[in-house]
Amino acid sequence: MKHFFTLIAALSISVIASATIVDTIPIERVNHPSRNLLSVNNHTMGKNGDFIFCSPKPQPRQQGAETVNLTINYESSAAFTPIGISVYNKENGMFHVDYDGKTKTVTQVVPKGTYDMFASYMSSYSELYYVFKENVKIDADATFTLSQSEAKTGISFRTVDQDGNSMHMPVYNNSYQIVEEGTIDDYSSLSFFILKGFGNVAAIIGGGYKFKGHETDFYINHLSERYKLCEARMVSKGEVYWFNKYVLEDFTKDTIITNNPARYIAYNQKFETTPEWKEKTENHVPGYYFSGVYKGDAMIGQQSYIPDMPSSDLTTKFFLDLPKDDDNSEDMFNVLVKPLMGDYMKIETYGDYEYKTFNFIRGQQVMGDRDGLLFVNSGYEENGGYNAPENNVRSQLYPGHPKFSFTDKTASNVVYGASCPVNSLRIVPDIINGKEYLNIIPSYIGRYGELRDADHMLVEQSEQQVSSDVYKIIIENDNVNVDGLEGKNKTELVMMQNESDHIPPTMQMLQFKDKNGNITDCFANPADGVVEIAGGDFSYNPVSDSYSGYYTCGSATIKVTCSPFGKNNTLAIPMEEIRDLYFMPGFGHFFRGSLENIPASMEKQWYDLTVTFTDPSGNNQTQTISPAFCIDGTLAGIDEMQSLQSHVKLVGDMVVVKGFENATMQLLSVDGRLVSTGTDGEIYIGSLPRGVYVVKVFTSGIEQITSKILI
Repeated sequence: MKHFFTLIAALSISVIASATIVDTIPIERVNHPSRNLLSVNNHTMGKNGDFIFCSPKPQPRQQGAETVNLTINYESSAAFTPIGISVYNKENGMFHVDYDGKTKTVTQVVPKGTYDMFASYMSSYSELYYVFKENVKIDADATFTLSQSEAKTGISFRTVDQDGNSMHMPVYNNSYQIVEEGTIDDYSSLSFFILKGFGNVAAIIGGGYKFKGHETDFYINHLSERYKLCEARMVSKGEVYWFNKYVLEDFTKDTIITNNPARYIAYNQKFETTPEWKEKTENHVPGYYFSGVYKGDAMIGQQSYIPDMPSSDLTTKFFLDLPKDDDNSEDMFNVLVKPLMGDYMKIETYGDYEYKTFNFIRGQQVMGDRDGLLFVNSGYEENGGYNAPENNVRSQLYPGHPKFSFTDKTASNVVYGASCPVNSLRIVPDIINGKEYLNIIPSYIGRYGELRDADHMLVEQSEQQVSSDVYKIIIENDNVNVDGLEGKNKTELVMMQNESDHIPPTMQMLQFKDKNGNITDCFANPADGVVEIAGGDFSYNPVSDSYSGYYTCGSATIKVTCSPFGKNNTLAIPMEEIRDLYFMPGFGHFFRGSLENIPASMEKQWYDLTVTFTDPSGNNQTQTISPAFCIDGTLAGIDEMQSLQSHVKLVGDMVVVKGFENATMQLLSVDGRLVSTGTDGEIYIGSLPRGVYVVKVFTSGIEQITSKILI
């Protein structure tokens, strides 16, 4: 059967634009625009006062379950606003009995069982009160009252900088007069009540100023050791951001938790913006995206930036105290942060109000403290897509791929945006009135996993009916400049229309590494370099009652070649699949190849890389990354060259070249004078005086190697 389809080039690949966004705290309480990534598939949410309240979305009720009527009463004085009531257990998930607080008494039909429950309130001073009941057996109709007055235990989180100085927003009196000046410009928090073995039951996004005498973050009633309260917090001053993680498990007494200033690590991240907007310095604003992560899954993420404070040095400046949790913990909680640098900017209008929106270069997510940094490459998406686990639509942010993740020891002098990107192409099929529409979503990923979120606006796409049953799509992105070379990513898709599977495979990630496993694009000796690539034949699986789906990955073969930048004389790079490094979601099959067949050079030489994936149906994707890597010309040859696995070797009285069939050779003095020539890959040197010579090797008249050698 021949498939007819219509192509729809995605208007935006922005991970924020494709998600559900709820604006955060009112502008009078926050200096920097911020947005929250909240999935309507995974959360029930509401905004009240200065906070956003989120809880996991209820699961469908089990068929045939015996049910009862559960009635719960709010109880508080007029000074408190009811927020919501939730009831939950492992067997039945979440039930949101009420999520607007407008009715004092609410009733919910629930299956019989043993439940936990809570009611939440907010005071007129924006303090939050949570009243819990644990292990309540409900086997008949029942009524409970959750009174605000039971929440008497105060909990507060405080932040100090690396010198121990207090970091807080202004403090006001009841007349909204400042009685204590703030020491920071902005603050935001992501807080999570976690029931161990169950997960997050209540999340709160907050921030802003406090009132004098009302500076406590939470009041709760007694909670057992079954619970913990986790918080991710950001404070900023000028263009510097501080990030902290807090975890509280003892709820028996009033508690103020302050971070340890000695645990910070300074993390300054350099960016290189893309050629198209390089001179638009007003676009280059720093920012961040941070997320709370429970057992590897994204709960809530928040993005913020400083729209009118461009970075003078294209560097985000962070202090991190985000220690990695124990991987063996059954309730692992981590906080991951991405540095952002504005690339494209647009001025939008809303009525008479003008505001700026940005597309960023989105750096790799990171956590850590003074013990070191861990950069977790779990894919570039933040709200499902390629990194959604099977049968889910949420993102799995931890752990990342074991080979594409890195530390501050295995990647030094990292610059985001400086490489020619690969295209992690996502294709989402959609059937409308019997016709198949393909949503083609290009995402351009740098060598460290950073997302170039504005490149998609500049791509050129063309289509060609190659034959009656073969269709080709070409997508080109030339918004690339590497080491002064104008480059591009060219992605070609070949689709077999007569096959039931006519979606091409795709590449997800590419890195080059040296012999010590350090990430680099440049090598002195080619034999020290390897290329590592992930990809496969990805199939989209929609999830019912959801706006998105997940991907599974089938097999695909790989072919990799390279050629000097801008030239056509290609050299194959043999690739080996390492099956133990297959990784899903987000990456698929893992391949590695050595650069040892690349000729050494006495001058810097950049190479293009061409990668072709082909699936069992014959569909294929070919990407040309131009330029991709370089031989930097610093290997002087001479004694060191002879000790390495070079193509040019001394064998008795002969200079011999290996690895090239029917090679012709030239031997020159260092001043360029032709001394001798040879065919069949050999030159006799027995009668020549000792010294340094230059060897040039040609195949089919094309120069392949230029190398120094000591005779």
